[in-house]
Amino acid sequence: MSTIIERFLLPLFFVMSILYAFNSLGNNSIILHKAFHHGINDESYIERGTLSFYFSSTPVITEMPANLLPSGEMSYTSFFLPHVVVSSECDAIIKNINNQHGAYSVTIVKTMQPENGIVVTFGCDKKKMAISYDIFDSIGLQKGVAFHIHNKELINILQEKNNQPLLRTLWHSGSKPVIGIDPGHGGADSGTIGCYGIKEKDVCLAVSKYVAQLLQDNGYSVILTRNDDVNLLLSDRTWCANTHHVDLFVSIHANFSFNAQAQGIETFYISPHILKQCYTSLSDNEAYIVKLALKEKYKKSYNLAQLIQNCLCEKVTQNFQAPVNRKVKFSVSQVVLGTQMPCVLIEMGFLSHENESRLLNAENYQKTLAQGIFQGIVLYLSS
Repeated sequence: MSTIIERFLLPLFFVMSILYAFNSLGNNSIILHKAFHHGINDESYIERGTLSFYFSSTPVITEMPANLLPSGEMSYTSFFLPHVVVSSECDAIIKNINNQHGAYSVTIVKTMQPENGIVVTFGCDKKKMAISYDIFDSIGLQKGVAFHIHNKELINILQEKNNQPLLRTLWHSGSKPVIGIDPGHGGADSGTIGCYGIKEKDVCLAVSKYVAQLLQDNGYSVILTRNDDVNLLLSDRTWCANTHHVDLFVSIHANFSFNAQAQGIETFYISPHILKQCYTSLSDNEAYIVKLALKEKYKKSYNLAQLIQNCLCEKVTQNFQAPVNRKVKFSVSQVVLGTQMPCVLIEMGFLSHENESRLLNAENYQKTLAQGIFQGIVLYLSS
């Protein structure tokens, strides 16, 4: 027995101990999978930018002591995220974010001090801007963190005006509102590819163009984020909406599921209860103003989502078999997070479902969907 222990069990125990230690060390790592930066070059919005991260698990975030000297009116706020490892797909994204310049700066750097991780630093004029961040759960069990750069100058103006009005909804006085329509995906990003090889990007563009035409025929101004099969980043879509000051924003998509029986229509909006604020440099009064503005945006987004969802299902039922109504749901997608106006994301049906995929590729069904979306938008604007 002693020979067996000496020759076999002890070496096995030694190897297992090393593997256990290695795995334990590796399990401390938190993978940064994705990062998005939505800059807003407009002083009339309550946010000047949003920086979002998607991690394999929730990171610890600690504000670091200021160790950078101010440059003119610029001062710096840094946050340390220990054990974060940047995925290879995220390296180029971070480099691009670090190279963007505007009213504030963002830098994301890897560090080994005080331990391995990343440091996120914001540079801005603290008299004009403030920083906060929320955490949220994302699709695929990922954990999200959203940093917000708040417009303190506008917040102070709103305080002086006794909080009226907070949102710039329908701010085009005396004229029809401007509608932003966002055909999902495009170019190299085909979106999901469903039954019969149908590509999501093509369905989204076709329906979006029909919606835009219906709106224009009825006197509304429309901004399409893309008119053709071109590459478009998520940050390009939100930049388009915010720069053109659209009054509402509708992002159009088709769904996919590994369950081939999944089907139906659903509409998403952002809800405040899925964002948990963990830090803010705003004062209590400033934070209250921001809360009121976001509450108004969320409420209007919910109303828009409900009207579009109802009209979509009713219109399809009139001309085709009644669809599965998957209801209005909440989500933290990047287009609803990075836009400053009421915003919804529509999933018109499942390309992974054989019958719905066939319908979504048919012109008469696409026009029916467009009519439902159009009617929902018009009802929202008239309410």
